[in-house]
Amino acid sequence: MINSESVVLNLPTLNKSIFEKKERPERILMFGTGGFLRGFASTFVDEANERGDFDGSIVMVQSTNSTRAKRLNEQDGLFTLMVKAFEKGALIEENKVIQSVSRAIIASEQWDNLVEVALSPRVEWVISNTTEKGLTIFGENEDDLVVPKTFPGKLCSLMYQRYKAGLDGWIILPCELLTQNGQVLHSLIVEIAKKWNYEQRFFEWLEMKNQFCSSLVDRIIPGDPNSDEQEGFEKELGYKDDLITVSEKYRLWAIEGNPDLYKRLPFVHHEASIIVKPDISLYAVRKLRLLNATHTIFVPYMILQGMEIVAEVMQDADAEKMIKSILFDESGKVLSIPEQEISQFANEVLDRFRNPFLKHELSQIAFQSTSKWMNRVYPLVQAYVDKFGELPPMIVRGFAGLLRYNYAKYPNEKMNGEFKGKRYVIADEAFPKYQSFWNDYLHHNKLNALSLFLSDTSVWNENLTHLPGFVHAVASELELLMKA
Repeated sequence: MINSESVVLNLPTLNKSIFEKKERPERILMFGTGGFLRGFASTFVDEANERGDFDGSIVMVQSTNSTRAKRLNEQDGLFTLMVKAFEKGALIEENKVIQSVSRAIIASEQWDNLVEVALSPRVEWVISNTTEKGLTIFGENEDDLVVPKTFPGKLCSLMYQRYKAGLDGWIILPCELLTQNGQVLHSLIVEIAKKWNYEQRFFEWLEMKNQFCSSLVDRIIPGDPNSDEQEGFEKELGYKDDLITVSEKYRLWAIEGNPDLYKRLPFVHHEASIIVKPDISLYAVRKLRLLNATHTIFVPYMILQGMEIVAEVMQDADAEKMIKSILFDESGKVLSIPEQEISQFANEVLDRFRNPFLKHELSQIAFQSTSKWMNRVYPLVQAYVDKFGELPPMIVRGFAGLLRYNYAKYPNEKMNGEFKGKRYVIADEAFPKYQSFWNDYLHHNKLNALSLFLSDTSVWNENLTHLPGFVHAVASELELLMKA
């Protein structure tokens, strides 16, 4: 949203009227319009265009109720990437207008336009980042007679229409933070195609003419700037940009595939930050378990301590000690990765967390923490118990923080959570389950309520009471938080 100060300053808006944009053929379909894809995949395509390795643009697809597609189109697909980093004692600031996006389409309102793009022979690649919750077909329509509800449903419908038109398939690069995300997406497409009774030849075409590539992405990109930051950035840039994307300098895209796949991805050529290998499990495990899992463990707990951004957490000695213990003493002890490599990557993670120029809000990271905890953290707890016969104490403390964070003292208000007088917003799909748990916990036997909740596989996908001592350990930590 354009802030009032920008209007007062009478700055021009970033679009083709003030920036010369080279038009390129639309060759990539990208599901997602959020900051991550703008500050990650879109930048790789932009740079490949500049190098001459590629000549193409991206059509972004919006599936949520966001206004981003409208704003992107108002800016002719242009937006500014602001890289801010602190490297070897020196401040690094780089601003660049990204021009790889041609336009954005709202799937629910412009389905026919989206089908038209999907039926273009020039469109050869699909990239997605719909979050972990996006890789599901739960609640999908019983047929494809109307616009599908889920991302896999939309993709399946578009692929079927491409098949019916006699076109080749796509190379599909999901960026969702799930292990083997390519295989997961492929299985969902197959499942929904069966549900919709597609003919056998479609399944043959799906296997022969398409390639689902698992990938691992890594770059910290905070949410949208707040009003004060937006004002300062626009003054610095000299124009209004409602889609300013701030990121760190570090980035990595590991794509699972053979040398032939590399040849078929021209926008990754001559880019050291993109790795195409037959096995990317090392990069995936390293990032998911040491960076993402660590975020998921400490963020709810630190919100309860009154902190708001990651860099602020790292300035607190006790908080930093907790995070180091998670990285080096708990998570790092159970990974099948050389110790030296764990140490190097963990220290890089700490430096990235300390970046004072990234306003990485804890509230943004806390979004949908329950599903993230099961995908990212639970395997670490189980591995630690299997290896040492005891629970990882800091991860347990973080889990207690997750439970307390999801106590909605004001369930009917937007700022529904509160701790030590400070209000915050809880945004979790398991919200109703937490409400039921907290009602039982506060008014009945606390240990029984906790045991019942932790055994609910509809919340956790696993019966967490099977972890020896977990219920009592969490109960002790939770009681300390309740007394705080």
